Amino acid sequence: LGGFLSERYLDKPEPRFWGGPSTASQGKYKQFIDRWGGWARFQNLLKVCQKVASKHNVTIPNVALRYILQKPAVGSVLVGTRLGLKDSLGENLKVFDFELTDQDMALLDEASSKGGLNGDCGDEYRGIRV
Repeated sequence: LGGFLSERYLDKPEPRFWGGPSTASQGKYKQFIDRWGGWARFQNLLKVCQKVASKHNVTIPNVALRYILQKPAVGSVLVGTRLGLKDSLGENLKVFDFELTDQDMALLDEASSKGGLNGDCGDEYRGIRV
């Protein structure tokens, strides 16, 4: 999600497009956060992710990746990274060092299900309105 699912944005004021997100993709993903329910709702999701991350001694991105990997219909995830911005390969591999409990999954399901967003991050290229 353009780096937004991380400790970097937890308890931070909402970034604005002009002078806010530092890359074009962050601007795009910020629009999806807005459509999903806004910055306050996203902050709640980050807080839940942080609670789960602290329990497992991992990061918010680790929790987000693990959450998706543990979904029954998911076989893999694609992790995007921008060379030169941050080297997170070692950090991302920690996703295989822990498993979320049923309680963790329920907390994350609750926090992530309250949005009004349909579609995915490629819909704008396919001409689908979300």
